[in-house]
Amino acid sequence: MNIGIFGGSFDPIHVGHTHTALLFKKLLQLDRVLLLPAFAPFYKETCQTPYAHRLAMCRLAAEGAEGVEASDLERSMPKSSFTCDVVREMKKRYPGHTFFLLLGGDAFARMPHWKGVDEIIETLIIGVVQRGETKVRADACRKVEMELRRRGGDIRIFDAPILPISSSMIRAKAARGEPIRAFVPPSVADHIQQYALYERALHTSCKTPATAEARSLSVLG
Repeated sequence: MNIGIFGGSFDPIHVGHTHTALLFKKLLQLDRVLLLPAFAPFYKETCQTPYAHRLAMCRLAAEGAEGVEASDLERSMPKSSFTCDVVREMKKRYPGHTFFLLLGGDAFARMPHWKGVDEIIETLIIGVVQRGETKVRADACRKVEMELRRRGGDIRIFDAPILPISSSMIRAKAARGEPIRAFVPPSVADHIQQYALYERALHTSCKTPATAEARSLSVLG
């Protein structure tokens, strides 16, 4: 089975994410795409929303995307885990499958600086979707592609349209009380509204509801 690993903070997950997941599934002929919300994203200064909420929203979003599922794998890993650690754990959890790491051009351009990058490219196929990158970023991606191929990596890059939506934009709109249903799946919008996730007053004190916690404990089958 070909399995794609699509990680991120997903704060919140939006229709751009699900669109990209399905696009990767088609372009790389994947059997399954796993949405992998980061338990504690080290590349973000802060993660405003508790993990249980972000995982719950990923599960809700996946319900409307065939072949896409959410994984709670990072929940059981040390908070300081890196991508190479996640890859090792994923191989243990799903032995005998072929894995693809799914990235955008910005993340791919930083990949040579990742911890354990040689182990990653030896273990996984790297899939990259570029979304109208600037010339500087496109040149950086080409250099990284050449470098990682020289080191034995299987790199597959696609130029494809990506929806111009960001999680930060959605958080800002929600904080201002503006509608967000055009940008997130309906069930995710309901979850955000039900728990007032992005109201300014709750950014630093958002509590985890029992329902979200229970949903997050449902292990991926």
